[in-house]
Amino acid sequence: MDTKLMFSEAGIYHLHQLASLVHQHTGVRHKLSSAAGQLALLQTSASSTQSDIQSCCNQLAATLKPQQKLALEREGIFLDNSVGRQAS
Repeated sequence: MDTKLMFSEAGIYHLHQLASLVHQHTGVRHKLSSAAGQLALLQTSASSTQSDIQSCCNQLAATLKPQQKLALEREGIFLDNSVGRQAS
């Protein structure tokens, strides 16, 4: 991803919530101060089947602008209904 990830205040809140939930479920901590850490967290979250993580992903996705979602999709990260997409 060649552009820096920029999140709104609400987006940052949901990103921190995701980091906490992923840590609770997997024991893995993601470094949110780097773009690579954020992308790794989003990739892990988008592929999770845990309902609380999926709910938080959907809330984060609701704070993103269309161009942000598109940039993440180019990286293979689908935050909206990712469980449904994987099952298809």
